[in-house]
Amino acid sequence: MINLELLKTENVHFFWKSLSQSFRVGYEIEEEANFIKNIKEDLKRNPFSYFQITDDNLKLVGGFKIFKGGISHFFIDLNLPYLDKLIEHILRFIEPNNSKIIGYIKERYVSLFLTNKFNIDYIRYTMLLNFNDLNSLLIENGQSSHEITDFSEFRLKEIVDLFKNAYENTVDQRILRYQDTERIYQMLQMIINNKRGSFIFLKDCSFIATKDNKVIGVILIALNMNKPLILDIAVSRDYQGQGIGRNLILKSIKSLSTNFSELSLTVTKDNFSAEQLYQSLGFKKITEDFYALIREDLS
Repeated sequence: MINLELLKTENVHFFWKSLSQSFRVGYEIEEEANFIKNIKEDLKRNPFSYFQITDDNLKLVGGFKIFKGGISHFFIDLNLPYLDKLIEHILRFIEPNNSKIIGYIKERYVSLFLTNKFNIDYIRYTMLLNFNDLNSLLIENGQSSHEITDFSEFRLKEIVDLFKNAYENTVDQRILRYQDTERIYQMLQMIINNKRGSFIFLKDCSFIATKDNKVIGVILIALNMNKPLILDIAVSRDYQGQGIGRNLILKSIKSLSTNFSELSLTVTKDNFSAEQLYQSLGFKKITEDFYALIREDLS
């Protein structure tokens, strides 16, 4: 028998430990403290958001988070029986959004959801660069025809147009919802004003690339749990493949290196040009694949 119940405050540490083990090893104590703090704050706002799974002996064997129309933060002991039935039972807790349910699930658990009428929408994973591993020969190209300058809010309209151009007709355009100019503008405003989740925008480490005073590239750096990450990077379609993205990343690394020793990012699997760029700089995959799933057959 497997039981589902609301996550108890005293079990938040177990939730963190089990979730991080199914995510990646090497989390620091500081990250753990921030994550637990966020969970407790979530539980105060909505006590029906996190659930724990227990066995016959009331031992915690799994957990998950529910939001409108979906499920995330899922983990479970894969040796338990009747797991297909468990997923079916969990879905009863979820209120569909626009007649569908979405799931953000780690690779090792995906098969449980695929057998319950979910389909794969897209796959992403996280990469990490330790600055000590950065090839010392990698330097910005001084002979390039573009210029890397400080990020400026005064060029926000140009940056919005750049995002729309760079992501047009790509899977990331749909994933990040960059189809609409107004949506992109709102997203950028949220980032700049630190209103996008727990991210803290690092303006001094974010840059734009220009040519003939036209914005042709941008990189946005933020802190998440006190660790820097590339929140977004975009290069105009007319200028891709010319080393602009590479130089933007190297410029950010140079600014970050006085206070930090690593930089992470999330990339969509099979975005070959992006994967190739990050790998050439020394970024390494540190998580298993992260699947976005969708179920439209709610029968």
